[in-house]
Amino acid sequence: MHSTFSDTPVRERSNDEVTLGRIGHSTVLINFFGTWVITDPVFSARFGIPIMKTSRVVGVKRSSAPKLYIRDLPDIDIMLLSHAHLDHLHPFSCKKIIKHSHGKTTIVAAPGVAQWLSPSVKKNFHELDRWQEILLSWITIRACEVKHRWGRYPRSLDRSKWDAKGSSYNSYLMEKNKKTIFFCWDTAYTDIMKSYAPPICNLAIMPIGFYNPRIHHHCNPEQALEMAHMLHAKNVVGIHRNSRSWSIFKKDAEWEKPLQWLLASAPTYGINILWKYEGEVISI
Repeated sequence: MHSTFSDTPVRERSNDEVTLGRIGHSTVLINFFGTWVITDPVFSARFGIPIMKTSRVVGVKRSSAPKLYIRDLPDIDIMLLSHAHLDHLHPFSCKKIIKHSHGKTTIVAAPGVAQWLSPSVKKNFHELDRWQEILLSWITIRACEVKHRWGRYPRSLDRSKWDAKGSSYNSYLMEKNKKTIFFCWDTAYTDIMKSYAPPICNLAIMPIGFYNPRIHHHCNPEQALEMAHMLHAKNVVGIHRNSRSWSIFKKDAEWEKPLQWLLASAPTYGINILWKYEGEVISI
């Protein structure tokens, strides 16, 4: 089932299924059988360095605005934070969502992310290192390993550079009512997925953009499909694309290249591509 955020108000979505909508970049809103989850919420107009404790950011302008305002969100039960990069962690957005949700939101984050969040945001906070699990609202959340660099700034401590005290990065496997979703916001190609692949993965959310010239940190669409296939994924949605104005793809024809590549290669792996653009909503 496909629709958009404008077709049906978010709060009226059925709790009898899993519904996902792409707000923008790597921010996804999920109704997981009545539990509302949001991933890497960034609602700023730019990706970059936050100015003190305000909503303003110094950095690159987004090519498209988020498809929902925070005021339009339901009360968020779980917030998943993958890592501390500037296009994935916007502390003011996190704080505003928790206030909007009357403080009921529980945050699950990778090691090292907490240092960038204010104390008021960390009242319901769980740090998961790779391979650790937690049960929240009957959803089993498992932190998994991928391949990426993790420091927030160039000189930040970074576990991918063998600094034990540095920031880390998580992908997540979530399971509830025999439905399994894999979330990965950034990764280069790796076969580590084979070690933790579930018997069936109903949906893999995979990054497909910004691989040129950063292939050592970001997979291309073909590699995203290969990794989803390792996970036994039936369906894939592509994120982390078409959202930063300084993308290597400058012309309109090239702007859609990651999606076109994903759609062209998916049949080879027997995988369905479920959404194409920001603002689309799907049910699985």
